[in-house]
Amino acid sequence: MLRDYGTEGRKIQNPQIPPSRGIQLRMSIREREIKDLELIYLSSNEREFPSLSQRLIHAANQINPRRSYRDMAAN
Repeated sequence: MLRDYGTEGRKIQNPQIPPSRGIQLRMSIREREIKDLELIYLSSNEREFPSLSQRLIHAANQINPRRSYRDMAAN
């Protein structure tokens, strides 16, 4: 299963791409469909910054700390 988190605030000069709400079972992307591909190499300090997905999981755990991520994914 795949989930699209969009640009997560990483694009500075171009419009942000919002995350999609749905979960994909698979994704097929043709080379001609790729308009922009950026590889970002992070230092070890920068890698400590949580991604949007990690922040959402943390926020969900704060609301209902008894549920595990596995339980949340099942619903």
